[in-house]
Amino acid sequence: MLFEWFKQIARMIMIQNAAFRFWKLTVRQISHGYFNEHG
Repeated sequence: MLFEWFKQIARMIMIQNAAFRFWKLTVRQISHGYFNEHG
């Protein structure tokens, strides 16, 4: 039971880390394109 709970939390943390990394990459690309267009 405790192990199942731990697996759930580990999966949640992994998903949050992946989403955060993806968000940072997207923001960097958007700001990069914005600065390239608007000098």
